[in-house]
Amino acid sequence: MNSHRSSQICCSLLLFFGFSQPVFIEIPQSSGNATVGQSVLLSVSYKFNRSFYHPLSIQWNFSETPDLLTIYTVTNCSVSAKGIPTHCSGHNYTHLAYQGRTVFFPENASLLLQNLQLNDSGVYSITFKVPQQTRHITLIVSEPHFNRGKAGSSK
Repeated sequence: MNSHRSSQICCSLLLFFGFSQPVFIEIPQSSGNATVGQSVLLSVSYKFNRSFYHPLSIQWNFSETPDLLTIYTVTNCSVSAKGIPTHCSGHNYTHLAYQGRTVFFPENASLLLQNLQLNDSGVYSITFKVPQQTRHITLIVSEPHFNRGKAGSSK
């Protein structure tokens, strides 16, 4: 019985120390639709299971380009009792092609894409490096549909 009990304790410790992630990431929607010219929020939230790790690197990639879309290195953050980050500061790099078209929100890691184009359709990946965890959001951008009446019918 002692052997069985010690193996249970060992497995419990492995689960506690080895398999619990320091950051819990939530993606409310793994896909979305938007229209050319509009904006879309790629929504994410995260919280810490343990104390805050300095620095925390968060990067957004786009499947259609090999370059990073944006990378934010959180260097300072307050954390609530529930592990939710607030008042974060850090350093941001945005790829030249997306400068002026993106807004990154460090408190929840969401990314606002503005002035959407058809070629913005694809898979967006967010990666947290604590240890590395990646989540994906698929975005489909379409042309606007105009409500066209029957032209030329004057009876």
